[in-house]
Amino acid sequence: MTIATGHARIVALPCPAPVGAERTDLSVNDRVVLLAAHRAARERRERAALGSDDYRAAAEEVGRIEVALNRLTEPQPEPPTAA
Repeated sequence: MTIATGHARIVALPCPAPVGAERTDLSVNDRVVLLAAHRAARERRERAALGSDDYRAAAEEVGRIEVALNRLTEPQPEPPTAA
C-alpha cells in the first residue's frame, strides 16, 4: 500500500508488486538502477501538480522503489532443513 499525502488529506492507494519483488538475486548494479529510478520518480513527483494523476503515479512509483531498495538490505531467510 502506498500513502500519498496532500494539503487536504492522506490517501492510501493499493500498489502492484514492488519493483524487483520477483527477484531474489539483487546486486549492487540493481541498487544503482533503483536509486536512479527513485531519483527520477521523485523529480517527476515534485514537478507534478499536487493531487494530480501524475503526482499520484510518481508517488506510487517512489513507494514501490523504496520497498525494493529495502529488500536489498533485508537478510535472506535460511532454507528449511530436514529434521
